[in-house]
This record gives sequence, C-alpha cells and structure tokens, in this order.
Amino acid sequence: MEYSVLSPKGRNFGQPVSQTHPELLREDEVTPGITRKEYNQRRLNLIEHIQNSLNRKDVIAVIPSASTHYMSYEVPYPFRQDTDFMYLTGFQEPDSCLVFDLRENKSILFVPKKDPMRERWDGLRMGSEKALTFTCVDETYNNDMLPNYLKKNCQQNLILYDYKHDSDYINGIIRSEVDKSVAQPINFYIHKLRLTKSKSEIELMRKTCQIASEMFIETMKFSKIGVNEAHIHSKLDFECRQRNAQHLAFPPVVAGGGRGTIIHYLNNNRQINDEMVLVDAGSELHGYVSDVTRTWPVGGRFKPEHLALYEGLLEVQQKVLQACVKNVCLEDLYLLMLDLLGSQLKRIGVIKESVKGMDIKRLVRQICPHHVGHFLGMDVHDTHTIPRGTQLHHGMIITVEPGIYITNDMAFVPEYFRNTAIRIEDDVLITDGEPDILTKNCPKLASDIEKLVNC
Repeated sequence: MEYSVLSPKGRNFGQPVSQTHPELLREDEVTPGITRKEYNQRRLNLIEHIQNSLNRKDVIAVIPSASTHYMSYEVPYPFRQDTDFMYLTGFQEPDSCLVFDLRENKSILFVPKKDPMRERWDGLRMGSEKALTFTCVDETYNNDMLPNYLKKNCQQNLILYDYKHDSDYINGIIRSEVDKSVAQPINFYIHKLRLTKSKSEIELMRKTCQIASEMFIETMKFSKIGVNEAHIHSKLDFECRQRNAQHLAFPPVVAGGGRGTIIHYLNNNRQINDEMVLVDAGSELHGYVSDVTRTWPVGGRFKPEHLALYEGLLEVQQKVLQACVKNVCLEDLYLLMLDLLGSQLKRIGVIKESVKGMDIKRLVRQICPHHVGHFLGMDVHDTHTIPRGTQLHHGMIITVEPGIYITNDMAFVPEYFRNTAIRIEDDVLITDGEPDILTKNCPKLASDIEKLVNC
C-alpha cells in the first residue's frame, strides 16, 4: 500500500500534521511517533484477529470516537479521544466513527463535515477528503451518512459494537440502527492487540515515564512543611507540561498524612504539616501515559515508625518487580505481594507474631485492599477487558504498586502506626529477560528522597 502525504496547500487540518508542526511530526506520521503504516497494520491485524476468532466474514465492526462533554452550558470539558478509536486511526476529532466491513476487509471512517460557522467556535475540522489522505483508511464520509450506511449493512451481518461506549452523538445514531440483542462487544478484540506494545509505542512509554520521573523529582524538591496539597498538584502539572507532555495522565492523588488511606483521594486541598504525603500521578505524552506513586516526608526526614514501614514496603516492591518476567501473570504477582507484605508487617510489628496462616492474609488485605497492579499504555488502567490471569509476555507494560494503609480504627495495629499511608509504584516493561523498570529514574530509596526534599 502506498502512503501519500498531505498537500501543504490549505492548512486547515483540525489536528497537528507534519506540514503545520514539523517540529512534532515526520511526514509519514499520523501522530508523533506512530506512522501511517503502523496505523494501517493495526487495522489489518484487527480484521485478521476477528476473522480468526469468529471464523466468519459477514461482520460489521463499529468503533465510535468520544464526544465532547460539557461541564455547563457551552463550556466543554477538555476533550480526550476514545483510546480504541485512537489506536486504530490517530484521528482526534469528536463525533467520528470507524467501521470495518469484514466482507471486503475494508475500513471506513465517518467524520464531522466541514462547517465554517462551527469551526469558528469549536476549532478546525479536517473534513472527509483530507481525512482520507491523512489516515489512509479505505473510505471516508461525513458522519451524517452513518445512519444510512448502518441501515443498509447491519441487517444480515454480525455486528460488533460496544454498547457501554459513552459517545453521545455517535451512539445515538448507532443505537437507532443496531439491535442490542444481536450486537456483540468489540473492545476485547482491540484490547488483545493493544496489550502488546510495538517498538514505537515502547519508545513513547519510555518518554512519558521519564517525564513523570522528572516531575516527581522537582515536586519533592518543592515540598516543605505547610505546603498545600493543591500547590503540589499544581507543581506536578507545571513540570509535566514544561517537558512537553500534553497534561497529567489523570487527576492526581496528593494526600497528606492519614488522608492517604483514602485510596482515590482527590480533594487535594489541605495543608500538609510535618507528615508524609502520598502522591500518585503521571503524564500523558501523545496518547501514552505513565503512572507513578511516591510517598515522602515533607519535613525532609522519615519518622522512625514511618521509615520502618517504608523500607519494609520498598523491599516488598523490589522483590515483586524482580518477579515481573514472562509467563507469570498479575494474579501470581498479587499472591506474591500478599505473602511478602505479610512477612514484613509481622517483622515490623504491625501484625502480631501470634497471627498465623490465612489470618495473616486477611489482615494484609485490610491493610492493602487493592491489587498489585494493572496494565498500562494509552489508558492508565489499560485494556480493562483483559483478565489479570493472562500470562505476561514481551512488550506488555504493567504497574507494580504495593501499599500500606493503616486507618485509625484498625485496633489490631499498634497505635503509633495508625493513620499512615504509603504506596510505591513503578511502571514495568516485560521483556524476554529481566524486567525493564521504565520509571527507574524516579528516586525511591529513603535516603535519596530525604536528600531531595532537603536540597
């Protein structure tokens, strides 16, 4: 297949292209780091995967984009493209739809039509003609032609479509034409492909993980007794964007003291006194995200009881990281984490020496109520349809994030350990040999953290 480039005439493309952003994209790239050839191969891989799985060709697969959502009248939330749609097209406009007709092995993209009035308010649109050259799909049409296409082609064929998708405009069209009782989910087929990262994806993941590491370093230096959680949140966002990431990967957790025992604490509005702060944050770079957690004392020194917990948890995390090799699965790593954490908590004195057997695991699950990690890539909790029992192999990326959360009401724990939260999280590339820790440049030794906070 030939991959043509866009003409430099008429630069109303609707998203960055090499002609308007030569510092960002090469001529053969649809999005930074990902070429037209790779996007086309992803589409071919999906068609082949569906055909091999279903052993039939009378299939229409429908993958909508995201839609714009509004926080109030005419005030939109920042737009983020649906990642399954993005993975297959690189096209960043809302209210679009990718359709695969497996009868002809054909990909068809429906996009918002050119509208000078709307573009003046909402931003440029590429239009169907330029979208064809830009994406190298087989056909492109305006999205107002989607209803007729579905009406004509969805009656006698198997329909693959994710009914949980939240694209309001496109979903309204699809659901008016597609019978829910005969449609089957599509996302699992896409996630099977997304699970294994290509060389170009791994390079983007390395870059976003390095950005996250650097933003944590600068934020540790910035923190001090009396700092507000909101200021740390702002510092993370600033350092992220200073390094050319588009934005933070998700609303960060910035939890001082006992607030860190709330796993998804998002208020980020309290003053931090002479206590630890748990920060869970990441950056998003050209559609790929990092996810890191570090815990540190804003006063520059770990208290003895906190240091004991921190170093015990770090030892657990390092041993689990070493076990991130081919043919194990996240469930294996979780069970390993429970065993190691139980031993450390008994050694430190959090769990009484007299506690034995399954009672240890029961208490450990109270102290660490979440899993050991998750898949990572275009989404923070990436490829969510893939079971945690899936064996790891080269090219997969996961997080490893054991934690200790001791609330005030845990009467079985000595009082001086209570109201304490610690989590340590890194991003790991599975290889054919040793695990590749993508966030290894983010300090986590207690002595290194103390030096940073005190510098």
